[in-house]
Amino acid sequence: MVARLYIAEKPSLGKAIADAVATLRGGSVSKGDGCLTVGDDVITWTRGHAFENAPPQHYNAAYASWNLASLPIIPPRWDYVARDDMGSFIRVIDRCLKQNPREIINVGDAEREGQLIIDEILQKYGIDPFSDRIKRVWIQSMTDAAIVKAVDGAFPNAEKRSLSHAAVARQRADWLHG
Repeated sequence: MVARLYIAEKPSLGKAIADAVATLRGGSVSKGDGCLTVGDDVITWTRGHAFENAPPQHYNAAYASWNLASLPIIPPRWDYVARDDMGSFIRVIDRCLKQNPREIINVGDAEREGQLIIDEILQKYGIDPFSDRIKRVWIQSMTDAAIVKAVDGAFPNAEKRSLSHAAVARQRADWLHG
């Protein structure tokens, strides 16, 4: 069983997290298929947004061709679809999530988009990003010591709920504006 699954925003951050976990918990970093392991912990990554807001034609085929009379297009619900270039990352994350980790740690960049990137992955898989088992690593400096300190100081992801909501609001406003 996986103790902790770290999902980083980008591969280089995933490697830095694996090194920090090895420093904190002992052990060495092992390479897997799209992930790194340190003991019972798994570290994987995406490359920016794995999912994006569905295009207008997802909601209504008539929206495939723009027509001024159709505007504004306001979706009845907001759906996310996988980005075409993210299939390999999504498959690895899917495989890691199926291992039922005890904790999932959001390691997006320390800003609203970084928060949203990992939160939307969790939501797409039906996982509440603000539940008790979801933690957040907030990295403000890329020095080894700062990353180790951030990993050691993981806190409830729910503390960044407002930041996530701000990112969703910006994302939807951009979509509506077109």
